[in-house]
Amino acid sequence: MASLNPGLESAFKKTEALLKGIKVRHLYIGGLAVLATGEPRMTQDVDLILFVPKSNMEPLFDAAHRHGFTVNRRQGIQDAANQGACTIAYGGVRVDFIFASTDLEESAWRRRVRKTLFKLVVHVPSPEDLILLKLVPGRPRDLEDIRGIAASAGNRLDRTYLKSWAQRLCDRAEDMRFMRHLRETGVLKT
Repeated sequence: MASLNPGLESAFKKTEALLKGIKVRHLYIGGLAVLATGEPRMTQDVDLILFVPKSNMEPLFDAAHRHGFTVNRRQGIQDAANQGACTIAYGGVRVDFIFASTDLEESAWRRRVRKTLFKLVVHVPSPEDLILLKLVPGRPRDLEDIRGIAASAGNRLDRTYLKSWAQRLCDRAEDMRFMRHLRETGVLKT
């Protein structure tokens, strides 16, 4: 694995221990999940989807504090309620929690795969679901990741699944950018 933020491995391992200890279903996303698919990628933080109600933050924050994380409870609760996400930190490394709230995230959980990161076996989305999750924000870095994931997976990608979900996302948002991004990144042919 490429040399990353020096504290990233420690923050990742502490995050995994925290979430396993309190039995919270979770999926690693972001740069760590891209690394797990076999695509080289630098990352500076730990990004996860948590399958826990946003209203049940106190036990999560209590456990995080006991594990040595920096937690701003008031800000975390406010961010979770308003944005569906919050940030804690370990050793100066950001750990971003996104609280599952969509059927796409539930589908990603059902289709999750086990990968090894820093010698720990963890859950990450399938390549297809990781692509779909990266389509939602659709930032330039996300589109680069999609290209890399698609290149790594090659013909193993379930393009029918991708096209079906992308169309659902377009219909809900009344915005065709999801399908457009799949074509622009070469995942789907025009």
